[in-house]
Amino acid sequence: ANTDGGAVILGAEDSGKIVGVDDNPEAVQERLTGFLQSGFSAPVAARCGRHRHSNGWVHWIAVPRIRGFDPLRFRGRFYVRRAWSSVEPSPHELQELFNVFGFVFTERQTIPAASVEDIDIHAFRSFLSGRGTEKEPQPCDDLRNAHVLRDADGALRPTLYGLMAFGRDPQAQPHTGSF
Repeated sequence: ANTDGGAVILGAEDSGKIVGVDDNPEAVQERLTGFLQSGFSAPVAARCGRHRHSNGWVHWIAVPRIRGFDPLRFRGRFYVRRAWSSVEPSPHELQELFNVFGFVFTERQTIPAASVEDIDIHAFRSFLSGRGTEKEPQPCDDLRNAHVLRDADGALRPTLYGLMAFGRDPQAQPHTGSF
């Protein structure tokens, strides 16, 4: 589903002999469709069909060719296929993938190479004062609630929004250099 596409045929042997599927054809199609939508880490775009044969129902899944090994996003992290595994790309590879595939950074994406120290608290305090509050910003409260910081891998990390709006040097991170 992430390369050349192809077809999966149920009810035929490798030799091509039709043996059919005895299960209710509506139930089989429903299970196939459900699996394509929720049985993988991301929905698979495919067409399902069926044909009644004298030996039983033949079902198929036709998966179209796509442009290549698109990155997968899972729990806020990106992965690429390498041989039979999904691995995290290096920061340089990730930036290249964003450039090539046109992925859009979301404002809430954490920047793993950055830390709380990369946020200018004075700039954030100034922002808050313009909103009618004089309260001292706290990393565990206001900064998190404003989506400037998020929990990532057991640590607080700046988000893209946090770095771009309140970062000390917003373009110093590998993930933000082109912004």
